[in-house]
Amino acid sequence: MYQEAIKQAKEAITYVKANPKAYYRIFVAYRELNDLDRAKENLLEAIKLEPNDKVMREEYKALCSVKSEKEKMWNDKMKGFYNTKKLDVIEAKDEEDAVLREKIKRQVFGDEDL
Repeated sequence: MYQEAIKQAKEAITYVKANPKAYYRIFVAYRELNDLDRAKENLLEAIKLEPNDKVMREEYKALCSVKSEKEKMWNDKMKGFYNTKKLDVIEAKDEEDAVLREKIKRQVFGDEDL
């Protein structure tokens, strides 16, 4: 029902642009859908409209903390993926496969069809 909540809150914003409650509800829905970037966007908009709201400021701190932790986990997970030695091996294998495919084409279709 989070998608429906987002839809309803966005509709409310079309009537009243400066509606911090609607932006906050969108934030909550996106947070629950684990779309932290959109959640942050909407929470920041709500805070701009209601800068003295302590609850929203605390939510923002918590969101930034969660987002930072998830990014750290992702970076740790992907750390070895960009290892150049591994990429070199993969690229060499790809080149070998391309050469082999070309040889097979020549044997099957002959040189004149290339």
